Amino acid sequence: MENYNQTVSTGLLAGFGIAYFVFLLLVHLFYGYCLKMIAEKTGNGDQAGIWWVPFFNLLIPIRIAGKPSWWIILFLIPIVNIVVAIIVMMAVAEARKKESWWGIIAVLFSIVGIPYLAFSE
Repeated sequence: MENYNQTVSTGLLAGFGIAYFVFLLLVHLFYGYCLKMIAEKTGNGDQAGIWWVPFFNLLIPIRIAGKPSWWIILFLIPIVNIVVAIIVMMAVAEARKKESWWGIIAVLFSIVGIPYLAFSE
């Protein structure tokens, strides 16, 4: 009986792990699709080809903001990455003809800010 309980708990744990992975994959794909939409709406549709590639999709907002591509390295430095993300997303919001504070919202509350910048008129 004890062996059966271990098998069941291992199976449940694996199931939750797979479900969590699928959830994170869907979140990543949605975020990337939003970046693609923002790129297209700002006239940078040619930059949107990497929207689904993890980490490199950060190049999309960097290029929309008009910053050099090496700024992607700044996203690897703790604390600096927050400041750089705010600067970049504020420029992205301005490129979308929105108030620059939407860039701050997009960094701090991505679940609201990024889709707003992607799907608003």
